[in-house]
Amino acid sequence: MNDLDYDKIDRYIEGKMSTEELQDFEQKLKVDETLSDAVALQSDLLKGIELFGDQQLRENIQQAQHNMNKKESLPKQPKPRRIVLFSVRNMAIAASFLILIVAGYFLLRPTDQPGRLYANYFQMDQPALENELEELSLIGMGMADRERRDQLKSSLELVQTEQYHEAVTALTEHLNIYPQDEIATYFLGLSLMQIKSFEEAIRVFAPIETDTESKYHEDARWFQALSWLQMKAGQEKAIQLLEQIAGESGPLSSQAALLLKDLNVTE
Repeated sequence: MNDLDYDKIDRYIEGKMSTEELQDFEQKLKVDETLSDAVALQSDLLKGIELFGDQQLRENIQQAQHNMNKKESLPKQPKPRRIVLFSVRNMAIAASFLILIVAGYFLLRPTDQPGRLYANYFQMDQPALENELEELSLIGMGMADRERRDQLKSSLELVQTEQYHEAVTALTEHLNIYPQDEIATYFLGLSLMQIKSFEEAIRVFAPIETDTESKYHEDARWFQALSWLQMKAGQEKAIQLLEQIAGESGPLSSQAALLLKDLNVTE
């Protein structure tokens, strides 16, 4: 098939052919490599358009293709022999892909800088979680706080298996009985962040963040800062906390400094 019928190709891809026409077209696909390549290219192009969900873009591109087909079908005047690198059709396809790339950039690029930075910097404190679970697994039968530790262990296992909503419920119930349990408090805050309850996470982290004797003091401040980044008009408070962390030369100071730099905060 030298003269490709792109209307027919579109109908084939979209499943709009009659049974007889479909059988005939599929037979041609088996023997015509040019047709097969055109179908594959058109299918990829239409899938890309559907990915962005822009029907108008699709219609514009298809109209451009049909216009190109009409121009190619016109009688051609003899011209001096020259090397043709791209056909009009290929140029139209290339332009179509360029449109998709540009459209994809504007549709998918992160426009919310604080939200993007939060996604880059936030991650569950897996080392602390694994360490706490290991410690809780060493419970002796005669330990006086066995019930508390068993309950805490089962709650942290929910965090480990990423059942964050269930973990929030279990850790909250645990803290109703043992309100001073900083381990439960810390991982409750992290679980709340995972389900995007940032305002509540900030509140939960507060007693640990203000307790300089807590082993999770700096971590709680760090996660509070990240939570503030996700709050409307919370960037100023996030920067304040990050500057405190960066100025204390602790384990998270370099990370805080990098985040401040990403936020375009100058010293």
